[in-house]
Amino acid sequence: MEVLPEFEYFRDIVFHFKHSVSGKAQTPEVPDSHTWLPSDATLHWTIVRKDKDDPKNYYNVVAFQSHPQEFVERIAQMEKAKEKKSAFAGFLALFSGKTKIERSRLSAADPTTVVNSCGDKFQQKRSKPVSVMTEDDVLHLDNKELPTFGNVLSPSDSEKFIQFLTVPYIRIPLILDFFANGDPTRLSALKTKSLQIIVDAALFEPGKWKPSDFTDFVNEVPIIDIDRLEALLA
Repeated sequence: MEVLPEFEYFRDIVFHFKHSVSGKAQTPEVPDSHTWLPSDATLHWTIVRKDKDDPKNYYNVVAFQSHPQEFVERIAQMEKAKEKKSAFAGFLALFSGKTKIERSRLSAADPTTVVNSCGDKFQQKRSKPVSVMTEDDVLHLDNKELPTFGNVLSPSDSEKFIQFLTVPYIRIPLILDFFANGDPTRLSALKTKSLQIIVDAALFEPGKWKPSDFTDFVNEVPIIDIDRLEALLA
C-alpha cells in the first residue's frame, strides 16, 4: 500500500463487486428507518488468528457497523492442514480463487426463481426445484406450486402473472395492465413486499445489451429466437 496507494481502492472495488454478485447480504439487519452512509461501506482489513493452535493468519474484513464481509472460501480453508501457504495467497483467493459457493440469480423477476422461492410447496421443501422458462412450464404447475404471496393472488391470477414473467420486455405492459385493470384486489396485493420486489425488477431491470447497429427484427409470432426480444443498449 505504501508503494501503490491506489491498489487499496482497486482492492476494495473488486471486493465490493464480487460480494454484490455472491448472493449474501453485506449489511446486518436494521430497522427500515435506518440510513446507511457512504462511510459505512468502508472496508476495514485486519489479520487475525482464529485458533491459538493454528499458526496460520487469516484476513478479516468488516464494514457496516463491524459486520463480517465473508462470501468466498479462502485458500487457507480449503487446503489440507499439512500444506503451507502464505497469508498473501489467502488474500489472492478473494479475487481469483475458485469457490464452491453457489451464486444466486441476479434477477428477482426470473420466473424459475419466483416459483421455487415463493411457491408454497417449495417453501415447505415438499418438492424438488423446477425450471420455468415458457408458458407451457407454468401450465404444468399445480396450485400448490404456484406462488400466491401470502394468498393475496388467486391461483389463476398467479398463473397469469408468472406467465408474463417468461416474456422479456413484453412483460412490462402486460404486468402494468394486470395490476391496473381487472380485479381491484390485484392492486392491493402490491402491499406484499415480495411482490413489490418482483414487479420492480420486471419493470426496471435492464435487458441484455445489444449494439446500436443491431438490425435483426422480429418478423414472426410466436418468436423463434428469444434473443431478438432483448432491448437495444439496455
